[in-house]
Amino acid sequence: MTLVPRIQMGWGSTRPRPAIAIDFSPVPSTTNPLGAKGAGEGGTVASTPAVMNAILDALASLGVTDVPMPATPERIWRALRGRAGG
Repeated sequence: MTLVPRIQMGWGSTRPRPAIAIDFSPVPSTTNPLGAKGAGEGGTVASTPAVMNAILDALASLGVTDVPMPATPERIWRALRGRAGG
């Protein structure tokens, strides 16, 4: 077995790397004066936008550009009925 140095594989090169932007977007709880959340709640903040994006991606080919939240079956149906040219 021959070991190849990382530099020869291109892993340790001095090529420019993309910049990494770090952002902090606090979403405080409105149910208590401190705005504190339980440890498990922080991971659920992004789930609603992800589901809404998935719904819009699925309906984009049908001309739907917006579905109001919460995305109930009736709201999706109304969005389909009101789409451009629909």
